[in-house]
Amino acid sequence: NRPRPISRDEQALCILLVHTALLDALSEKDLHILRKLTAPIGQIFGWLEEQHMQHGAQTWPQLASTLADTAHHSSIQRLAARIEFIGQNTLDDAALELQSTLNGIIDTQLTEQIERLQQEFAHNPEARHQLQSLLRQRAAMKSGRTAPP
Repeated sequence: NRPRPISRDEQALCILLVHTALLDALSEKDLHILRKLTAPIGQIFGWLEEQHMQHGAQTWPQLASTLADTAHHSSIQRLAARIEFIGQNTLDDAALELQSTLNGIIDTQLTEQIERLQQEFAHNPEARHQLQSLLRQRAAMKSGRTAPP
């Protein structure tokens, strides 16, 4: 029985709450992207990263107990069914799903930046250079390569 659909941001959070060891595999850029997501998700990523740095990899029951005493408790309770569902996945499957989800988050952010720059294009000469750079990044990401910023 699958839980209700959730956003990519929430999906990434659920995966990392269950499989905190995957935090070690994320780049600083990935962590920065996750911390900058809208509230409360970005804040919870920051909290989770801090917990991981202080205590290492923890199980979901350990984190749930600690979260019960935070302002994030109600946000996480809403995701409980998804967290339990993800807990059935192996670490390898979770790692693949996390990478796919993170790629989707990055693609969405790039698309939003591209759309914003396209609107500024006529009024801002610097927007053309930034737009070309973002289009190269997105093309490289879709082809499986990493483009320089």
